[in-house]
Amino acid sequence: MLLRTVVLLAVLAGLGVAAYAGASRVYFLGTSERGMITLYRGLPYDAPFDMRLYALDYESPVPAAAVPRLQRERILDHELRSRTDAADLVREIERRHALTARPRPGRR
Repeated sequence: MLLRTVVLLAVLAGLGVAAYAGASRVYFLGTSERGMITLYRGLPYDAPFDMRLYALDYESPVPAAAVPRLQRERILDHELRSRTDAADLVREIERRHALTARPRPGRR
């Protein structure tokens, strides 16, 4: 009986470590508390007892409200991505925002 319990606890611990390792390799986009486009590492869920399964990795200077609605819906869908894919998407958003926010010569 004791051996069975020890084996079960070891298996559960192994599964927990594997789940944590897997979750720490995925990223998703969301918004920060300040409303900015934000890159998070982990899973876009909250566990019981207010445990977050994600951590802030990078907060963009681009407000989510500045992104066109259809694009905003697509990027804020909490799709799991690699860090490279997620960071590339954030850079593209920042590049587009910089182009549209830049004043044009001869206009006020």
